[in-house]
Amino acid sequence: MSLFSNTVLASFAATAALLGAPQSASAQTYTLQVLAPFGKLAYAWPEAIDEAGVASGAGRRKNESMYYPVLWTNGRAKVLKNPEQWSFDMARLSAQNNYMVAYAYDRSLSVLWRPDGSITPFASFAPAGEPCGCMALDVDSQGHAVGLAYKNGVQQPVLWTDPALPPTVLPAPAGVSFPEAYRTAANGWVIGFGFGSDGYYSTMVWKDGQLQDMSALSGLTGSIFDDINDHGTAAGSYIDFGRDTEMPMLWKAGQLELLATAQYQGCSVSAINNLDLPVGSCDGRAVIWKDGVPTLLTSLLSADTQAAGWVVELTLAINDQGDILAQVRNTTRQNQDSETYAVLKPISNAGARRLTR
Repeated sequence: MSLFSNTVLASFAATAALLGAPQSASAQTYTLQVLAPFGKLAYAWPEAIDEAGVASGAGRRKNESMYYPVLWTNGRAKVLKNPEQWSFDMARLSAQNNYMVAYAYDRSLSVLWRPDGSITPFASFAPAGEPCGCMALDVDSQGHAVGLAYKNGVQQPVLWTDPALPPTVLPAPAGVSFPEAYRTAANGWVIGFGFGSDGYYSTMVWKDGQLQDMSALSGLTGSIFDDINDHGTAAGSYIDFGRDTEMPMLWKAGQLELLATAQYQGCSVSAINNLDLPVGSCDGRAVIWKDGVPTLLTSLLSADTQAAGWVVELTLAINDQGDILAQVRNTTRQNQDSETYAVLKPISNAGARRLTR
């Protein structure tokens, strides 16, 4: 979750004529579009993928402490203009329309990049001239952002409709501490989390600023959503103490849906698209729920991609075209001192495209 919580470290359909209509999971295999470093990159952390397949995140060059906002288009990296030379811990692009939010944890600063390339720092409740004391964590395709801000010394989940104005505080349940709004989608949907009196995660969903009834999750400990789509389907996990592991779940229109774990001990969902297609991990390996059953993504890579030694380790995001942003590893390479990320591109079984880098 967010770095600010400091507890666990761990897009809007595009025009089908341009990108091709989405396919069902059962018809898909994948090849890799490895995200290339920019310059002498020491570390990169992509976070999201938009409907055009553009990945976004932050990266740092060798021998520098500064993190830059980065976009990867067709695997090639581009650093966004940053006139103030701020260092950002995270950068995240909207599903459509090219809005981006980024935050600098140590400066208590968050900014919005608009589609025209202009940059606006987020306002909050801090006095004029002082750091905003805020973190913008996600942005939708209209430029509305969510995150957290401090008001009267108390952390609050917030929604910005204009970054130049103080945000709206979203209601949180009584007894939940350190609440934050974490992800947003079209049609007014927002998810967030805080910490209950038992010290475990307590999850929240808002629709048009109104807190939704989460009674369907009663009895589940440590429930948390990692993503939500335009239809209000939230995806995440809860803790099963009997199995001492996480278990995957969806929340739709107030109803809980437990996902199958098949032969795996435990699973969690990290992302979901507008086709209600979830991806995540089971027993530490990346999966996609194919026909309701978790399937290892490595097993769905094209034959030449698997033969080249690639395995999929972690899923980060999925768009409506079926592109999956993931952490990958090449088993034929020694001394891999930094993570490698890639976009898994869906291909038909009859016409596999080759691995691109």
